[in-house]
Amino acid sequence: MAKYPPHLVIDGFLPQDLHDRLLAHTLASEDRFLPTSVRNAGGDGYKPGTRQSWACEAGLGPLKERFATIFEAQREDLCGQLGIPSFELRRSELELVAHRQGSFFLPHLDTFTAADRADQKSDRVLTMVYYFHAAPRRFTGGEIAIYPFGPGEPLVIDPADNRLVAFPSFAMHEVKPISTPEGDRFEDARFAVNCWFHRPRGQAQ
Repeated sequence: MAKYPPHLVIDGFLPQDLHDRLLAHTLASEDRFLPTSVRNAGGDGYKPGTRQSWACEAGLGPLKERFATIFEAQREDLCGQLGIPSFELRRSELELVAHRQGSFFLPHLDTFTAADRADQKSDRVLTMVYYFHAAPRRFTGGEIAIYPFGPGEPLVIDPADNRLVAFPSFAMHEVKPISTPEGDRFEDARFAVNCWFHRPRGQAQ
């Protein structure tokens, strides 16, 4: 039987009013979304063969502080449930992304390794992904697939509205391709807020 990295799925993560404010901010920021990049040998670059999605250059805007507080409040509890040892928080990242027609992200780790890690002063330890979309849902696909340690098929988790998925940043995962049958309309996209918590370089596991 395949053994998977620890992971958590939390439905109804945000109160409805905050979910709705986030969706409104995202839809109003359509012209601020740019193609996402991928780290490559110490730098970031656009690699459409590896990742196709859009990130908001304005981020979460006026909602950033509230989201940072909400995610930080969950950190210790999630680490405990996932078996991640307590760590000193060096920094956190928040990213607002849209996955539209044809978007995907091939299997990858969120923790940087080898040459990609050379210029980093901290390491990603905990990944949290919050999913949301307009109603009714008009896309298919976009699932997160978490790969097992060793042979076996990936565990596929649906990007349900108002759902949070958390896992260690060393877990191999991918974003399955998105399809929006009614055309590439921004409002039909699968949206997400990615959050990564970092520990200082050299801190023991």
